[in-house]
Amino acid sequence: MAERDNRERTNRDEYNYPQILEELEKCDNFLRNFKLDDDEMPYSVQLQEISNRQRKVLSIELDHILDYKRDEEFVNNIKRNTLRYVTLFSQTAQTLLPQSTMRLSLHNHDIIDNLVAQRATQLQVAQDNGLALGQQNGDGELDVPSFITKRFDVIFTPLSNDSNKPKKLREVRASDIGHLVTIRGMVTRANDVKPHIVGCTYICDTCGGELYQEVTGSQFMPILTCTSLRCKDNKSTGRINMMNRGSKFIKYQELRVQELPDQVPVGHIPRTITVQCKGETTRQCGPGDIVTISGIFLAQKIQKAFQSRTSLTNTTYLNACIISKEKQNYNDITNGLDSEANKLVTEIANDPDPYARLAASIAPEIFGHEDVKKALLLQLVGGVSRSLSDGMKIRGDINICLMGDPGVAKSQLLKYIATAAPRGVYTTGKGSSGVDL
Repeated sequence: MAERDNRERTNRDEYNYPQILEELEKCDNFLRNFKLDDDEMPYSVQLQEISNRQRKVLSIELDHILDYKRDEEFVNNIKRNTLRYVTLFSQTAQTLLPQSTMRLSLHNHDIIDNLVAQRATQLQVAQDNGLALGQQNGDGELDVPSFITKRFDVIFTPLSNDSNKPKKLREVRASDIGHLVTIRGMVTRANDVKPHIVGCTYICDTCGGELYQEVTGSQFMPILTCTSLRCKDNKSTGRINMMNRGSKFIKYQELRVQELPDQVPVGHIPRTITVQCKGETTRQCGPGDIVTISGIFLAQKIQKAFQSRTSLTNTTYLNACIISKEKQNYNDITNGLDSEANKLVTEIANDPDPYARLAASIAPEIFGHEDVKKALLLQLVGGVSRSLSDGMKIRGDINICLMGDPGVAKSQLLKYIATAAPRGVYTTGKGSSGVDL
């Protein structure tokens, strides 16, 4: 027993676990005092914009944290336990928010302003009547809780050095759970944006007080009875009703990201990962876009419907912080061509046989298959769409079925096509059902 205690004490001494009060002090000092070379204080500016309701995201760069006091241990702690430091920086930023310098008009007021004003009126009435302030709220909060009034999200921008280049999906392991990771892949599915509840507001029919409940997981149990001091003193179980208009909702969207064709080993199925987007990270991309996503790699329990017991297995997902999309629209590609590319396009257009020349440029490392390459070229270009007089539209897409013996470069040709096509998605017969194609 003594040997085990000594071993545990030695392990604690080898790794100094961060103390929450010390980390909060570091967050506070950084947001207050960090300056750029030109003496600009970027985070004070961001906090002022958040207070003026001109900004909804507090973006913190890890490069700035490293340059502030060269505290590599603090940066590594953020990278290893990102979700905890999102909470710490949110708490610190909430206390550092300055007064708004803009006059709010009527159309800028929302339900949160009404809740705060109503709570202030109730507290004033309670003081005038000699009631205890704690009777107005059962959870001990005298004001509206911060998870209802908070109007911003905290995100971290990864370090810009070469060691933080995007990872392949196959390189993200169980040891990365909780870490800030960056991946690069192709979006194969984007669900509709839906409201996601993060805080509930209840009103008691008996005492008329408000109750608040924070929602942190994917499921929650609503409060059924009033827990305020007034109902307890009257020995009544007040019935409460959820007020949807006074609850806090955020935008929520799920993406399905698949690894790129050049990252898939020969004979393997492309891997996919679920990406959860909240707030301002929603509606940033669509199916077919190649994106680089920085986010928090997390695990989640699988809760089956109509079952009280949870599964023994967990599923992993990425909580997105930053989504950067590469140019994928044909108009953007056309407008972004330089003079050399335009010259090459003109040269191919004036070629006596551009059809054979373009077909030969498809997978030039594979010898032969001229007819197959020409067919794939036609599939890339597409046919002619038609709109009939009765309003029916006929698509001009060309479908091709490739059949042959193993080892004749069918998959290699398709991988090259998926790489060349701006919005191409490479999949297989077995993997198509896994990505809902």
